[in-house]
Amino acid sequence: GGSRTFTGSGTAGNPVIFRGIGNPIFTGQVTISGSYVIVENIIVNGGIVRFSGNHLEMRNSEVRNNQGAFSRTAISGSSSSDVVLFRNLIHDNVQWQSSAENDYHGISASGPFQRLWILENEMYHHGGDSVQVGHGGGNQVTNVYVGRNIMHHDRENAVDIKEASNFVVSENTMYGYRSTGSSEGAAVVVHYCPINSHIINNLIYDSQIGISSSSNSSACTGLTPMTRYMGNVVRDILGNGFQTWGSNKVTQLVGNTFYNIA
Repeated sequence: GGSRTFTGSGTAGNPVIFRGIGNPIFTGQVTISGSYVIVENIIVNGGIVRFSGNHLEMRNSEVRNNQGAFSRTAISGSSSSDVVLFRNLIHDNVQWQSSAENDYHGISASGPFQRLWILENEMYHHGGDSVQVGHGGGNQVTNVYVGRNIMHHDRENAVDIKEASNFVVSENTMYGYRSTGSSEGAAVVVHYCPINSHIINNLIYDSQIGISSSSNSSACTGLTPMTRYMGNVVRDILGNGFQTWGSNKVTQLVGNTFYNIA
């Protein structure tokens, strides 16, 4: 089919579940809305997914080949809370090897948005980032957990944290990043105004830069954001394993392992 809205009014004990039989393919915008709604076993080919509501989930599905007919971001949402993306395959959204910047992302969110869980997905071949949160968002996206995903070979970064608060990136595998005209080739980028972010126990390898923490933006005027980097393994990096610059921020590195760094 083309576009489709999956909506309902479920409860924690009795969620509304939409289960695709034979992995049906949708080519337009798929909207998941309402309360306590789960969508599983679908394919979105050339379209996008949008969340609007609370206690929503998409799992065991595939989102691919977004060419921008609806949006540059394959999966996103706003004015939502308690959203889960679990064990999906998200890939090939515009040309990841393009010579020009295009900023087509896999997953994003705009505020107000609270409690976004991105778990055990595989994401690759995006024109921008696999996950980018908080672009010009004024820290209205809060409590984001990115855990146990595999992210690789995007044009820019695996995870790009901007104006977001209470952000955890943990136990992910990230590799295959190279510098381009709009990116230094870091697997993880933390910048603009990341308030209370934690990068924990990730494996990062085969990239130009492992982790990059750059300057604050005007959104952070009067604030001193803190980011902790703990227990990460960063190896086989062509440039810097970790780099940081800028003022009025607190950066803590604890128990990380770096080796085979150029």
